[in-house]
Amino acid sequence: MKARLLHTLRAASSAPDEICVVEDGIRYVPEGAVIDNPNAHLLVHGGHAEAADEECEEAVKKLDPSLKGEMRRKHDAIMKIHREAQEELIDQLMEEEEEEDDE
Repeated sequence: MKARLLHTLRAASSAPDEICVVEDGIRYVPEGAVIDNPNAHLLVHGGHAEAADEECEEAVKKLDPSLKGEMRRKHDAIMKIHREAQEELIDQLMEEEEEEDDE
């Protein structure tokens, strides 16, 4: 069963190295990569991927349509919180550095 990612995701430990990229020591599966996995339909149903074969399309049809995209919405909300916290930390570090320079 195959699905094509719609955006880059952090790689699971089980993700094969040949579809992963490493940035700053973190493994990712890039947008457009094809995931070949018995659970690939969950990525499609969750809004992270599109079906890349008929088997995946059929499996998605069997899932609850009222939950379609819910995983993606939660992921996006978590990533927003992460980005905001990261920006705040960078601002704090820059302020501390400026204070040290003034001393």
